Amino acid sequence: MDSARAKMMLSLLVISGVILGQGLLAPSASAHTSSTSIQTVTDAGGSVTSVSGGTAASKQAWLAAHPVSTRAGTITPNYTISNKELYSSGRTNMYGSYSSVSGKTDADVTSGWEEYADFKNSSATVDWWGGSPVNARELQASMKWEVHGLDVSVSIPAGVGFSRSGTSITWEPPAVGNTWHETLSRSASVHFWTPFTFYSEYFWSDANVLLGTTWYYVKGN
Repeated sequence: MDSARAKMMLSLLVISGVILGQGLLAPSASAHTSSTSIQTVTDAGGSVTSVSGGTAASKQAWLAAHPVSTRAGTITPNYTISNKELYSSGRTNMYGSYSSVSGKTDADVTSGWEEYADFKNSSATVDWWGGSPVNARELQASMKWEVHGLDVSVSIPAGVGFSRSGTSITWEPPAVGNTWHETLSRSASVHFWTPFTFYSEYFWSDANVLLGTTWYYVKGN
């Protein structure tokens, strides 16, 4: 085997090991811009996009060019009793800087003989804003949907990282290593129903950030 071919095979093995080592899915798309790596993986639950590498300056430039309207500091409701968009955002100081989390979902409530609550077009983003280190050791974003009402039934979606507790559903895929940005996206519905009535619907986005040997929790309000 010539050296060029051997190097190519070794590179493929390393890339495969990094992706599968995340405990996640298979890659669907990737791109590299100014030493910044963008990776997207998908499964039945939705997609997870992460951004890593580059310099502190190129990282700040990327974040400035990709603003999220629901970043920490935006005051928006995270519950509803009608059809509307729900938002969640927060930030936590760490390592001389901070991490932020923000999320959004569309709440669609249908009344009739039964009531149905569907949460669609959901997303959650966590960013580590610091420059040293550029990458967090791990980022793990999550989304949680919850309804209150009489005799509520819950349908757990297919996919990696979904769990149920009472009348809430949480999606928390495995953590992504060596990155400073992660976005969870799910267009399909998270479905609840009741033969009676709903009182309210809720949505939260949260994240865990590993810097050095310390985990930090970032809670979206």
